[in-house]
Amino acid sequence: MHRLAPDLDNARDALHWARATGETRIELVISATLLRALPPSLHTERMALADACERCIGSAVPEHLQLRAWIELSCAWVDTQKPRSRDAANRALALARPLDRPRDDRFTLYHVLCRVASAATQTGDIQAALAPLAELQALEDPSWPAQRLLWGVEVAQVVARFRGDVIEALRRSRRLLELDKARGGDASIPLGNLIDAELAAGDASGAAESGAEFVAALQGTRHEYTLAYARMNLCAAWLALDKSAQARSVAQAAWPQALAFEMQHYAASYFALLAALEDRPRAAARLLSRAQALYVARNEACETNEAVAMKRAATMARNALGDASFDQAFAEGATISDADIAALAFAREDA
Repeated sequence: MHRLAPDLDNARDALHWARATGETRIELVISATLLRALPPSLHTERMALADACERCIGSAVPEHLQLRAWIELSCAWVDTQKPRSRDAANRALALARPLDRPRDDRFTLYHVLCRVASAATQTGDIQAALAPLAELQALEDPSWPAQRLLWGVEVAQVVARFRGDVIEALRRSRRLLELDKARGGDASIPLGNLIDAELAAGDASGAAESGAEFVAALQGTRHEYTLAYARMNLCAAWLALDKSAQARSVAQAAWPQALAFEMQHYAASYFALLAALEDRPRAAARLLSRAQALYVARNEACETNEAVAMKRAATMARNALGDASFDQAFAEGATISDADIAALAFAREDA
């Protein structure tokens, strides 16, 4: 990754040439590599590239190249387009089994199974993740380097998170951090996941301390994507501690990036609790409605910390308003826009 980074502009130029000359196979080779190399902060470019990459996949393309492209597409869509990520992973698996190599070189199938299990879990189908999880764990070779082992630990952590096994999720998060450092990564995403796991395990103070340090370290860097998640995790920790002033400050800083990186559902979940803690129950009910609608529209399962925040916000708002007024405000929230999310979240008076 470090070696490829200085070559991004060359890859873009080569991709433009391949498209202009109709070299579909070459375009797909470059696209798959560029998807892996582009940093997450270049979100708009990555999503456009993923769409173009998908259009290149056809029967005329060699199956091994189709397989590689579907793996990269599943990874590219994992955070923002989870149903597409799952579909891409399943397409990769259909190709991987016939192309499976001898058991002394079985990483490709292992990698695809990791994507299948993770994507199924993140669309709320944990049951469908269990068989591929067991299969990939049977394929795993403990002597593999960190770059390979990281995939299996990551999916085990995802499954544990969505099953609500907070102790196992925390253990896997710590192992993931070790592996990312061992492979030469900057450990930023695993560290963010670890903070999220600390909060889910009940250590809100530890999550707030770690989160504040992490946000401070990321500010002023190019890791805007990671910073957006870090700020949302820190906001969640402050809310869990009833520190609404600190949470509001972090939430306001997080919102522009959350919007740019398609994190509105996470944001609305926590903003609802912020409104409830600030004694703005009507705003809380409307934000809850918007958050739930976004999760449904994205076909995405709600994770532990977001679910806890939303349940707490709903209880507080319903108690403050009474059932009838809460239900009316909740119904009104179904039609609000992204601009309304920020207006409701950061108002000083209830609305």
